[in-house]
Amino acid sequence: MWKAVVFAETEKEHDNAWLMLCKEFDDQRAILLYLYRTYMPIRAQWARCFIRGYRNFGIRVTSGTEASNNSIKSYLLNGMSHLFRLAEAIEEMMADQEANFTDRCAQDGVLTKREYSRQTSDYLGELRTTMSLKGLTLITTQYRRALKGVPTKSNPKPELIGNCGVDCLVSVELGIPCYHKVYAKLLSGKTFSKWEVHQRWHLRESAVDSPYWRILDPKIATALRGRPKNVAQPVPERLAIGASSQHRGPQERQPDGQPNSQLPCLPCGTPVSTAVEGSRARNSQPTVGSLSSEHHGSPRRRAALGPGNTTGIRASGQRMQPSVRRQRV
Repeated sequence: MWKAVVFAETEKEHDNAWLMLCKEFDDQRAILLYLYRTYMPIRAQWARCFIRGYRNFGIRVTSGTEASNNSIKSYLLNGMSHLFRLAEAIEEMMADQEANFTDRCAQDGVLTKREYSRQTSDYLGELRTTMSLKGLTLITTQYRRALKGVPTKSNPKPELIGNCGVDCLVSVELGIPCYHKVYAKLLSGKTFSKWEVHQRWHLRESAVDSPYWRILDPKIATALRGRPKNVAQPVPERLAIGASSQHRGPQERQPDGQPNSQLPCLPCGTPVSTAVEGSRARNSQPTVGSLSSEHHGSPRRRAALGPGNTTGIRASGQRMQPSVRRQRV
């Protein structure tokens, strides 16, 4: 369900997925509070519906360093290796990655798929020999969407596909033609040139050694990935934890006499410790059943267990229960 929150295409789908997540895991408020306080204020940096307007070429990994740290663990037997063994493992990993990259480039250079050599792929033009296989796959996805507007024998009058709108961000994000441009090429009978896609998808650099060409395309080290650099924003009140559970029916509510250990609806800006202390104060009020049991001297008492050693409680600065393992006998 968290993937649905991350990869939602629109902001409305993102909000609905978050509310469904809060409703499904309503009994795990510590984890929800951690996500609400840590990740939701900066959702413009990781949510799919917000980062579609940046040139990222479909890359979902936020940090190459974290990916390298994860890969280096497969080259080490355990965590007790010395520093020299770590340096050797890094060299081995870099050599394997370089060999893998060379093999991938060689596979892209050889046109192995018959799909792009047929007559139906004539719209690609010179992209079939100058573009990588991954880029051709992305353009094929846009081509299939554009086919819905092409008249056929079974559908002679399909729905017309207009020009690009504000919501069409394929060219901005991936650097390839969107299905609107593919549709225009299919109607006009023209083909694409290799300069209509970003140079990232080119198989090799141009062999033309001309000073005028260097002026048009200088060797400047530019960042090929766009990443939003914004500050934390307040989370809207409609996404507060517990907002989806306020509309529950009477059959889903807890019966009378049972303490409600869940936290109330928390808007952005409410301290976690204040809400937890308020919920503890309500749970500590004696009920009719507890008073009757204490009056008759019953030795069995019900003790409400507090939150355990979780990440969300630790991040909020709340005092935790002492560990049982650390107590000396």
